[in-house]
Amino acid sequence: GAAIAPAIVYAVDKGAFVINMSFNGSASNHAEALRSAMDHVAVNDRLVVQSVSNWNEDSFAGNFAENMIGTDLTNKGWFLFGIRLDANLKPPASNGNPGALADRTLSVIAQNIPSIDKDGKLVYVSGNSFAAPAIAGAAALLKQYWPHLGGKAISRILLDTAKDLGDPGVDLIYGVGLLDIENAMKAQAPKASYSSVAVASSAVTSINFSSAYGSGDGALRWSEFAGQAVAIDKYGRNFGFSLGLQGVSNDANPLSLRSQIGQVTSVSAEQRMDVR
Repeated sequence: GAAIAPAIVYAVDKGAFVINMSFNGSASNHAEALRSAMDHVAVNDRLVVQSVSNWNEDSFAGNFAENMIGTDLTNKGWFLFGIRLDANLKPPASNGNPGALADRTLSVIAQNIPSIDKDGKLVYVSGNSFAAPAIAGAAALLKQYWPHLGGKAISRILLDTAKDLGDPGVDLIYGVGLLDIENAMKAQAPKASYSSVAVASSAVTSINFSSAYGSGDGALRWSEFAGQAVAIDKYGRNFGFSLGLQGVSNDANPLSLRSQIGQVTSVSAEQRMDVR
């Protein structure tokens, strides 16, 4: 236990964004040092991911997690628990639980996972220890795409985009739900702006060009000038996209321009844009 707090501080000071802890235990003699180390994580807006215990016990109360987060849960915004499921999204018969941090817990398939041992041989591994690294990797991926985001924001994205399992809502078995990296990479409630024209986010997604504005020719000129655009989602992430043409233009059926969003984005029919 004595080495954990210095290791966390060292990792943060050397620029590590996410710290994976695939172990559990208690260290009451080092509780103050662990809390100080976690404070250091929070101040620098990094992230710690820990696996819950493999045994049928509370992995928070009286353990490293409580030492770091505090009984008042002050530092929980920079912490995530990982808990395992099998390939059928079922929990093991006996497993640890996140206790007071169920709302900071993500489920991951971590049963009979193919891996490579120290000798380079294929082995199959199971346990909560293999759930936490998947979450840490997902957090690192988001950080790579959006380096301006910190641990608190990225952990919130992973929690908000998880797939709910079991009974609706947060629980001790699945936490918030199944880690969903694909969903986490999609734009959430995006709004768009354009540098070449005065466009503001509003309640419509299409731009119709009547004969007064050149119908099809006006739409084509718009497409040439508007070009690339940027959508910003509710977490402050930028997604590039371009304007494309759809439909046939005439006075009765004005041609409509609709945004073509990049492959990792998702914009619903309600997310529309209006020219002002």
